[in-house]
Amino acid sequence: MSTKERNIQSERFLSVKQFSSFKQITKFSEHYKIGKELGSGAFGTVKIGTHRVSGVPCAIKIIKKSSLAVADVYKDLMRNELEVLEATNHPHITRVFELMED
Repeated sequence: MSTKERNIQSERFLSVKQFSSFKQITKFSEHYKIGKELGSGAFGTVKIGTHRVSGVPCAIKIIKKSSLAVADVYKDLMRNELEVLEATNHPHITRVFELMED
């Protein structure tokens, strides 16, 4: 797939501003191929991945629902993080493409 085709495909992904909840899916692995772990934090882990349809490489942040359930402020922090990432346009900062929940 060419760079132009990947850019067109990536523009079809969900925007943080467009969602009222995460896209509900049955199996995450049907949408993305998950690779090795890049890092971890208080709420989950980040792994390298590939979008199965477009072949676009990406970072996948896997957030533990149990960690967010501890306090409502954690859900607000997550939403704020996603909004900042979407608004940021920098070659060394990850862009948000999709928000999914299984």
